[in-house]
Amino acid sequence: MERRKLLKLSRAELARRVGVKPQSLEPIENGEVRRTGYLLEIAEVLETSPEWLCGLTDDPSEHVVSKRLGEIVSDVEQADKEEAIRMLEAWRAAKPRRSA
Repeated sequence: MERRKLLKLSRAELARRVGVKPQSLEPIENGEVRRTGYLLEIAEVLETSPEWLCGLTDDPSEHVVSKRLGEIVSDVEQADKEEAIRMLEAWRAAKPRRSA
């Protein structure tokens, strides 16, 4: 909410730009909803990173997850085929399962 106000956007205007109803944003802004399918859209409209919106960084411009993902992709690209397969299999095995 502080970022929205800093940019002088009403909740209704943010909702319009994101493509949701204004009442859908209230629980997100109040911290009642941590997972939203609109996180990237909200971050884009608010000119910040999804990581900052989720509280993973204090810097609104820092893309922690994107940077780490880039490092992982680089490591896989530099590995030989067998090592790259092992790395990807380890990643899949460590990935948390989503509940249905």
